[in-house]
Formats: sequence, structure tokens, C-alpha cells
Amino acid sequence: MKKIYRAVAYERVSTTNEDQANSLVNQRALVDRFLKRHPEFLLVEEPYSEMQSGKSDIRPQYQKMIRRIRRGDIDFLLVKDLKRLCRSNEVSAQIKHLCQNYGFKLVLTSTDQIYDPNAEEYRLLYGFESLINEEMVHRQSMYGRIAHQQKVEAKRLNANDVRFGYRWDYTENKMVIVEEEAAYIRKIFEMFVFENLGVGEVSERMAEEYGLKGKKSKKLISSRTIHKWLSDPSYKGVFQLNKRGSILGVGVGAKSKRFDRPPEEWVSVENPELRIVPTELYDMAQRIIQERKELYLPTVEGFRQGKSQGLHKFSSVVFCGCCGYPMIHYYTDRKGESSAYRDSYSRHSRDPKKLQCENKDYRRIHESTLEKVALSAINTTLDNYETAFEITKKAIRKALLMRDEDYSEKDLIKKEIKKLEEEGEKIMESFIQASASLRDALAKRHEELADEVERLQKKLILLSTTEDDQTEYEARFDEIARQLDSYKHLDSIERSDVKAMIYKIVVNGDGSIDVHLKTNQIIKKECRKTAKKEAQKTSRKCSNFKVSDISFFDDVGAWNPGLTVECRPDMPTVPGEC
Repeated sequence: MKKIYRAVAYERVSTTNEDQANSLVNQRALVDRFLKRHPEFLLVEEPYSEMQSGKSDIRPQYQKMIRRIRRGDIDFLLVKDLKRLCRSNEVSAQIKHLCQNYGFKLVLTSTDQIYDPNAEEYRLLYGFESLINEEMVHRQSMYGRIAHQQKVEAKRLNANDVRFGYRWDYTENKMVIVEEEAAYIRKIFEMFVFENLGVGEVSERMAEEYGLKGKKSKKLISSRTIHKWLSDPSYKGVFQLNKRGSILGVGVGAKSKRFDRPPEEWVSVENPELRIVPTELYDMAQRIIQERKELYLPTVEGFRQGKSQGLHKFSSVVFCGCCGYPMIHYYTDRKGESSAYRDSYSRHSRDPKKLQCENKDYRRIHESTLEKVALSAINTTLDNYETAFEITKKAIRKALLMRDEDYSEKDLIKKEIKKLEEEGEKIMESFIQASASLRDALAKRHEELADEVERLQKKLILLSTTEDDQTEYEARFDEIARQLDSYKHLDSIERSDVKAMIYKIVVNGDGSIDVHLKTNQIIKKECRKTAKKEAQKTSRKCSNFKVSDISFFDDVGAWNPGLTVECRPDMPTVPGEC
């Protein structure tokens, strides 16, 4: 009875190119051929296959294979040749030591040769081939740098410049647009610019409405990826080359290090044929990104916007009045039904004990309380819409009356045009009988008259276009009043209402709340601190917060109905008004 030899197989290519994929098929065919010729060899696992460079041992399938070999029951490792196994002198030495420690040999399926790196007849050859394989890695890296430099100097794109929305056409050797992916990119830009959504909201909407998810993870496209796409100038037809460089890493545990080059070393390649979004839309997105970046910087008042705008109703809107940091959203229960916001100041310190906000009593607020505060503040403003609208109507009517005074000016212009036209007719009558020298003067004067008539006619047209029937304006006033009446009072508030109406909500250390509206108003609410005994009856125990923190604003009756309105000092106001 023949002895059965237990074996594993390994196959590898360096890149994901189609021709490399064919190489994987060929390597698998060599393994199958060897096993058919030698039935005494038993493959205990499916071949370990991957598309990774062999310059180091940081390869998932390679490491998985090594762990399997270290169990000590493997007799042979099947591989096409030594180059497929590794291309590093250090990793080759690692393989040699593993062969010695665990008693297995190599089978080179390209020649059906049984190869023992520790045998006397192979030691010198194995070391020499390892050096050659590593040298080849260094030479390929050098050739790659030269090819990259030539590509940058020629401003030529290649397959390495492909990103979402594009693919490389190998038949015509050029980059082309993938229309299905390009439609997603256009929609992302439109949502971000025209609908004023954050990158997180864009990601969520794209998944819900269009099913856009990661090809491999099948999860939401991350906010980081959405931001990367929005900032990529290639979508307006401008590709940037030479943005990054790398330092080759060869050996056990070695990684090639990539680094960002300074902007002055970048090279732009304009290709209008590959434009996916209009230049104007792309530029608008960059301005919005820049404006939102400025939100992260501390203001004059000391408030700091969080790096993430968030998806919850009051995310990025609620701030602590003492430290200026935003209050972040969390759930107070395990079911994730009760929402609240807590101060994030201590999260920015490595040692929270050494860095704590002075606002120790009012470090959190429930979302239900914020809804009541926001509704009260917004409705207070909306209740006064009739007065504001009446002032607006009076101003418009006054402007219409002032415009009517222009009628006399139009009559004077008409008379002036008629006078100039009559003078022009007299010149034409005299032109026939005039001498040659006089004709030049008459022609010049007629030309001047024609220019003056043209100027006055343009002015007359401009005045005429401002005319409108008074009854039409009154009808418009009534229509606006009807539309405003539907917004006179809000019974509930959504995220869109918060973003449209509220600039920020500040929870102060004395328990008061300032609601800064985008109408240049500050609505102040006063509350009393809930007693600890009442808090113990109505709130759950929590080891992370004080009892006063948990009970803060739980009692709706704690609110003082008193209301004050102030002008925001950081926004322009009309003199005498707020």
C-alpha cells in the first residue's frame, strides 16, 4: 500500500490585471496536473490563492497557509516556482526555517521537482535565487518610478488613475466614463449642493433611494468616501497626477509606505471628455465644503462645531454655554428609544479627570425638551409674521408710488425723442441740396442724433419694464399671506426645520437656554433646577452621570413662561429693529 502524503498548495499573482488572473488559472492547472500524476499526494485544503505582492510576508492567504503548516501534519507545499512563493531574501529564509522545523518540502509544479531548501544540493541555489528574486523587486520598483515620471511629464493617464465613475478601456488604451456610476456621482453633487445635505445624509439617501452601497462590504458608502468624491477634481475633467509617492518595503513584516506630496508637485491634466459634473456645480460644492470647514473653528464666542454634522434631529446645533463644545447625541435606554445630548468637552482630553467643563450640573438635555424649546422659539417668531408682512407691504407700496413719479420723466423722454427725430428729418431734406463740404458735417450730425435717439429709447424701455398693474401686486400679497398663514404655528419639528430656522441652542451653566434663530433673534428660556429627590423618583440610576444630570429638564412644568428676545451680536441687524 502506497504512503499518502498530505499537502497544501499556494498560488499568487502581484496585481488584479486580467492577464495576471489568467496566470492564477495556469497555476491551478499545474497543481491539478501534478495531483493526477501523483495520486499518493492528498490536498488537505483548497489552494491558498491571492493577488498580493511577494515582497513581504504580510499576505492574508500566505499567513493562513503558514498557520496551517505549523500544525505539523503537512508533508509538501505545492507551488509553481519559488517566485510565486515569495520575492524577498528574508521571507525565503523564513520558508527555509519552516521547512527545517516542521519537516515539509516544496514541490515546484512547473517542473514536478521535489525541492528541499535545506538539502546540500539546493542550499546554494536556493539562496542565490532568493537574492535574484529580491533584486528583481527593487528593479521593478525602479522601473515603475521611471515610468511614473515619464507619465507625469507627458501628462498621460493610465489604468492606475481609474476611480469610481470610470474604467480603463484596454482595447483602445484610454479611460472612459461608466454611465451608471457617473449618474450616482451627479446625484451626490446635486444632493450636497441643492438640497444642503451633509455627507452622512447623502450616504443614507443614496442607499435608500438608489441602493448605492459598497461593492464588497454591501454597507453604506462611508462619509469619508462621499467627501473624497465631492473633493475629487477629476469629476469636472481635471485629473491630478503625482499627488502621492511611496517608499518600498521588502522583507518580513515590511510594508511599503505611502506619503502625500506637497501641492506644488502635483500635475493637473485637463480632459473635458471625461467631465461627469459641470464645473460650476463642482466649484459650488467646494465652496460649501470650505464654509462647513470654517464651522469647525472656534468662533469669537468660543463655540466649537463638531467634525461630524450628525444625522439626529439636533446634532451639531446644541452647545454647552461654559466650554463651547457641542453636545453629542446618545440614547438613555438600551432599546434606543429615548434620545438625549451630552457635553463632549471631556471627550477631547486624554485624562478627563484633569480636564472637565465647569458646567457640571447641566451637562445633558433630553431631546423631548429640546423639541419643546425649539417649537416655542420658532412659533414665537412665526406669531409675529403678520406685523412683519404688513411692514413689507407698506415698503413695497411706497416703492410703487415712487415709481409712478417716473411717468413724468417718460413723457419728457418721448418729447425729446420726437424733437430729435424731427431735426433728423430736416437734416435729410437739406442733405440733397448741400455742398460736398457741408454734407460731411450734416452726416456727422445725423449720426449723433441717431445715437442719442437710440440711447433715449433704451432708457424708455427700461422705465416701461418696471410698470405693473397695482391690482396684480395686491393679488400677490394675498397669495403670500395665504402661504405664510399655513406656517403660522408648528405642532412638531423635524431635522429640516431645525437646520432651516435654528443657528444654535446654548445650554448655560445656570440652567437657562438660549435659542439662536437664523432671524437674528435670541430666544431665552429660564428653568429651575429639579430637586434631587424628585429626580430619584423619575429617573434611572446611572454610574456615568450625577442625579441632577439625568433629571435635568425632565419635568416639563419646570419651564418659566417668561420670554425675552435679544439681537445676536454676531449677525447684522437693521437699526432700530431686531
